[in-house]
Amino acid sequence: MAFKLETDWNCRLLAGFPDQIARSDAAAEALTALLSRSTLRRFLFLPVFDPAQDSVALFQIRANNALKALQSRISSVASLSCAASVALLPRLSEYKELRRLCLPKTDYLAISLPLTPTDWAENELAKLARYAPFRVFLTNVHLLPIFYPPETVDRLLNLPNMAYQFSIQSLENPANDRLFRRLLDRRAPILFGSAVNSLGKAYRFDEAFSVGEARKRFRPFELERLLFNRLENG
Repeated sequence: MAFKLETDWNCRLLAGFPDQIARSDAAAEALTALLSRSTLRRFLFLPVFDPAQDSVALFQIRANNALKALQSRISSVASLSCAASVALLPRLSEYKELRRLCLPKTDYLAISLPLTPTDWAENELAKLARYAPFRVFLTNVHLLPIFYPPETVDRLLNLPNMAYQFSIQSLENPANDRLFRRLLDRRAPILFGSAVNSLGKAYRFDEAFSVGEARKRFRPFELERLLFNRLENG
């Protein structure tokens, strides 16, 4: 079976946002490079949204304009979409407009954790996972073991109603296998994104190598379950 990824669940080539690529011309070149160097054909952009500083309406206008500008520069056939990765803040669960930022055609909201562990962050995420009128799409899960204690990571992997996004490159690291297998056992959705945010990273991106490394450690039926997840409305 050919294990080829089609969707990039966290591409960072939407110019005009601090966590994305800087220039729109570089974004178009980098995206063209990704298209030529991989089987990816659908790209989701998740620029960080800070509820303490941003307006949902203005954020969406900026994101839609950036998306249209990028689409106009791409000659290859690619499906581009945009939502937001909402920065987790204290009392975020009380913010009323979050659902407007859900991933297209789903009831999942992307959430980015602070890299400094705090008690409130874990508690706030648990509150969102259990009681929010949407489901949580947790971004950059491969970074959790670097910044969070193992017991905290285990609790985060056990929260209900969540999907978990890793970088495609994280497939190369056997240290992530424990996380993957834990989520596979729970049948939690696992999605992969390139995290490419520069020309250099686009030209170095090697999807086939990353997937090939995972093939050495996972049986075919496991790898199929790991790589081919979709998000549906609940």
